[in-house]
Amino acid sequence: MNKRRNQCIHCNYSYCIKAGTTSQNKQRYQCKKCKKKFIGNYSYRAYHKSTNHNIQQLIKEGVGIRGISRLLDVSKTTVLKKILKIASKVVKPPISSFLCTPIPSSLIVI
Repeated sequence: MNKRRNQCIHCNYSYCIKAGTTSQNKQRYQCKKCKKKFIGNYSYRAYHKSTNHNIQQLIKEGVGIRGISRLLDVSKTTVLKKILKIASKVVKPPISSFLCTPIPSSLIVI
């Protein structure tokens, strides 16, 4: 087995071994620590590290799903899946009970 100084994209461990090739003849690696396999350099843009950040920024700017897909050159389905994944990680802030008090009837003017 050939050891290669290639950093794991999952756990950042520095020793990975070659683990065959893909159907497009790209070299695959396997991490010795977490045992996950990955490709050294992905050609599809959805796998770049900055894709999720770019999607978040474009959503904040009000760009639609088709626009994001066109700008980042990824599939609409991929954009939707990444938005759902990002949204599932959002933590709801706690709502305190004193903010939800009813309005006194003396303040209501009809």
